[in-house]
Amino acid sequence: MSAPGTHGPDKAGLAIAAGLAVLAGVIFWQTRAMPVAAQYARVG
Repeated sequence: MSAPGTHGPDKAGLAIAAGLAVLAGVIFWQTRAMPVAAQYARVG
């Protein structure tokens, strides 16, 4: 962790990286899980 009082790019970078990771996870989930769920719905 950075020392108190310092405003380094670490927290902003982590926040941006976390946001991108969540966005990528959502996109991955929608592109991978939704067609599979649709297939199961058609079969079932």
